[in-house]
Amino acid sequence: MKKLLYILFVVLLILLNYTTLKSAPFDTGMNELQQPDEKTFIGRIWGDEFFYWMETENGYRFVQSGDGWYYYATLDRYGEFATTIYKVGIDLPEASEVTLTIYNTLGQKVDEIVNTTLEAGRYSYQWNATDIDSGIYIYELRANKFISSKKMIFLK
Repeated sequence: MKKLLYILFVVLLILLNYTTLKSAPFDTGMNELQQPDEKTFIGRIWGDEFFYWMETENGYRFVQSGDGWYYYATLDRYGEFATTIYKVGIDLPEASEVTLTIYNTLGQKVDEIVNTTLEAGRYSYQWNATDIDSGIYIYELRANKFISSKKMIFLK
């Protein structure tokens, strides 16, 4: 009995040494994907169970952020795909003249996202940082007499 168990054990070890784990590739093909605001675009998801890519029909890579939106992607410093969009939320208690401006650490204006009069309510604006270098940026929100500045770190 011991000899039979020993032989089975050796055979099992030999089989395990010669088998290799292979990933199972998949490709969804081009599908219509939907943003949270119900706008749609064509894209596909492909890869394997260890890593996957998402790309548009034109070949541009995109990622789905934790907020449910799809964004164009760039490689971060670790070689992973990361979003190139930053969202800034505004909650206005009353109608206001609103400006939302991005500055670099030298105080130079990099971008102006909003410069308009808005009614009371909640708003969300996106900053597309695709052509922006990595670094620290400050966004300044002005609404009537209210002024708020916050730092953000952008890494590619």
